[in-house]
Amino acid sequence: MGKPSQNELEGLQGQLAKVLGDAIADMRVSGEYNSGVLNVARQLLKDNGVLTVADQGNPLQDLAKILPFDEKDVAAQ
Repeated sequence: MGKPSQNELEGLQGQLAKVLGDAIADMRVSGEYNSGVLNVARQLLKDNGVLTVADQGNPLQDLAKILPFDEKDVAAQ
């Protein structure tokens, strides 16, 4: 078997993103979250440079509010 083509790799990545999206949607419905699936999704986004800004009303902003970090410590970094 030869080296996969760029199209094959992109197709595989697209399939992975779909599977992860479906799994996360199912977790939201059930209320039972799988940290392994969430970590793979996080890493896929990171590896592909997908970033977002934590605006007001954005789930990232809501998450940031509940994390146990002192704002002064975060600002100093």
